[in-house]
Amino acid sequence: MRAVLAVVLVLASGCSQAEVLRRDPVKVGILHPLSGILSVPERPAHDGALLAIEELNAAGGLRGRQIRPVVLDAASEPVAQATRLLAAERVSVVFGGHASPVRRQLTPLFEKHRGLLVHPAAYEGIENSPNVVHVGATPNQLVQPAMRWLRQHLGRTVYLIGSDDLASRAVNAIARDQLTQLGGRVLGEAYLGADASALPVLVREIMTSRPQALVCSIAGPVVVSFLHELTRFGQTPRRLPTLWLPPADPDAAPPGAYVARSYFRELPGTANLSFVHRFRRRFGPQAAITDAAQAAYAGVHLWAQAVLRTGSAEPSVVSAALRGQGVQAPEGMVWVDEENLHTWRTARVGRVRADAGVEVVWTSEATLRPVPYPVFRPHRAWTDLVSALARP
Repeated sequence: MRAVLAVVLVLASGCSQAEVLRRDPVKVGILHPLSGILSVPERPAHDGALLAIEELNAAGGLRGRQIRPVVLDAASEPVAQATRLLAAERVSVVFGGHASPVRRQLTPLFEKHRGLLVHPAAYEGIENSPNVVHVGATPNQLVQPAMRWLRQHLGRTVYLIGSDDLASRAVNAIARDQLTQLGGRVLGEAYLGADASALPVLVREIMTSRPQALVCSIAGPVVVSFLHELTRFGQTPRRLPTLWLPPADPDAAPPGAYVARSYFRELPGTANLSFVHRFRRRFGPQAAITDAAQAAYAGVHLWAQAVLRTGSAEPSVVSAALRGQGVQAPEGMVWVDEENLHTWRTARVGRVRADAGVEVVWTSEATLRPVPYPVFRPHRAWTDLVSALARP
């Protein structure tokens, strides 16, 4: 009898432990700059991920398990913060890594720790990792369609202006290749650092070259100075049509400018109207609802679906289950490519209105398959370009 009682107690103890384990929260990381100058463009992605987590928890979580976000500020030492999430906090996934320089530093870390990073921002491509899911659009889903649209509607000659960083230079290389293939011509190309003293000379150069359109991929505070200098010389979007490409912040584009994105908060449809309402109710009526905010929201739901599908939050299991996984996002249907862990997205071009809203002027006929390495150059050539641009 003592032996039987002992077995019963052991079994009961095991069941109790299994029940506790089943109900333990699933820890996830959210890693974006929450202070400093990068907090403004990246806060919407943080908010989008947090909103999705809160809504999933309100609906019962993941088979009864709540999702517990561990939020860290990536404004300084993002690699150290990511290491803490992976090694100390032992999170199942990290949502973040928005800016390209940060993400390219984090990717080897996630590969080393066999973690999973869900990246929400449209980016320059030329990258692929089994440990990173890119929910944001690749250049063939934004840059290339936008350049085709520009060639058809704005003209054949352009001037490329960007930030002096890897992302902007890579995007402009792709834009140049696409425009050349279409019979267009790049009249000039310039990159801005933090110093705005050279802007008057640059704007005069742009005016002298007389492009039919300006392609802008500038990010950061220098945008304000650049737009001021253009206006001072009378170069408004009405006189000089301007197309804004990632990594430029679309919310910085002036009225009349064109913006290439997969998502705009003005999109019609019940799903998006409900998303915008819930987002503003949670974060305030003035909260920025960007392409990255919506992609971050969709990214959490894609991850959650994979966890529910497999019954496991183990990164390697979820990564495999994510391939081919789809979700109805505010922008429409989004799903993960089975080969490269990037998402199929729709391409759109919008025109900024006087009230800072956006009027969508063009939408791709179909959802576009992601191609991280553009077809214009061999894979090795793109890799060499990124390596050269990444050198200090």
